[in-house]
Amino acid sequence: MPSKPDKWVWTRASIRRTGEATTPRPVAAASEPGSRRESLADPDKDIADYYTANSGAYEEVELERLYVPRAQQLEAPKEKMTPEETQKRQQDAQAVMKKEAADLRARAAAGEDIAKLQEEAYKTAGFKIAPPPTKMEKHRRSSLPPARFR
Repeated sequence: MPSKPDKWVWTRASIRRTGEATTPRPVAAASEPGSRRESLADPDKDIADYYTANSGAYEEVELERLYVPRAQQLEAPKEKMTPEETQKRQQDAQAVMKKEAADLRARAAAGEDIAKLQEEAYKTAGFKIAPPPTKMEKHRRSSLPPARFR
């Protein structure tokens, strides 16, 4: 049977949600070997050690994303087209944007401004609306999928 400590320290009464005070509970004295209070002798050092060991969980990054439309916006044909011609036209529009996306990705990796690259992508696609913002909120490592850390 474990031995009882020689000294007890009483904590303040805590208040329950109902407003009633609870009975004070005994806590091991600080001088007792292995007590929690003894391990927190230098809380600043403990905090610094914790943040050093878990620094990856507290790193924040600002991300930018580049949206490239999947296909060009095509004007309606003046003449009626067969389904094969329509499909060919759509495939060509998608191929143009796929090539443009590969080019923009390489330029973004080289360090060009993401917002300007996205505007260029929307112009190439024939969109007359303004592109969505490229800036995202700050994120921590834990909020992103592991595949992002290659």
